[in-house]
Amino acid sequence: MTEPTVTCRNGHENSAGGRFCETCGVALEGRGPATSPPPPDRSPAGTTATPPPPAPRTSGGAGLSPRFVYIMAAFVAIAAAIATAGAFLLFAGDDDEPAGAESTPTSEAPAPTDTPQPTATPTTAATVTATPLPGETRDSALPIGVEKRGFDGWEIFVVRSDFDVVQEVLAQNSLNEPPTDGWTFALVRLSATNREAEPDEGEQTAEYRSFQLQLIDSTGTVYHTFDNGGCGVIPDGFAFIDNPQPRGGTVEGNVCFHIPQEITDEVVLFDDGSNTWFRLR
Repeated sequence: MTEPTVTCRNGHENSAGGRFCETCGVALEGRGPATSPPPPDRSPAGTTATPPPPAPRTSGGAGLSPRFVYIMAAFVAIAAAIATAGAFLLFAGDDDEPAGAESTPTSEAPAPTDTPQPTATPTTAATVTATPLPGETRDSALPIGVEKRGFDGWEIFVVRSDFDVVQEVLAQNSLNEPPTDGWTFALVRLSATNREAEPDEGEQTAEYRSFQLQLIDSTGTVYHTFDNGGCGVIPDGFAFIDNPQPRGGTVEGNVCFHIPQEITDEVVLFDDGSNTWFRLR
């Protein structure tokens, strides 16, 4: 008949009569206190009994071998090293962002506020219009009887004008021809005084050239004394040649223009020698 055995919690088999494991010394279930006494001395007589090995530490009622503890410690150390390396790479990646990546600032500085500057009020420069001197322009033409001294040294003025002298001109010479249909003769009497004679072979005399006179209508059309066949021989004609005058000398006479009848109310006289305008009405 086989003797019954008891297995300890570490898996060792023991005889049924003992309270402690004969191999590891732990208390058998229901047979003694939690702390086991040293196993019984089974060495032969006359020998020194070897003390039993210390009981291993238990956790939760189960014993952990030293090899298992070392493996777990190594695993924990490796996991900590990996976590440390990952954290280092994470923070290092924040510092070295790839080119082109946009960084999001954690806080934005307030935008500077521009101090309003006073707005300058634009000023419009006043347009200064020079008032033309008498006789300088058509609009400032000199009235009949008002004299003007030109840059050529002659002082001239219009004595009178007449736009109904066809019969008087035709009566002056039988060879004179009547004006063109719708045209007429305009007779202007002019006075010219030499104020600054030019030396001519030692003589202080000068000639006034009446051919520099022009009639100009409102459209700017110019009529000379010899245009359109002229007027022919006229009464008391102004000698435009062989009329030398000393300083202070005056010459007076008529000049005639062949012009359209419709412009008689708008024409003015222009002296091209002195750039002077004269009214005829």
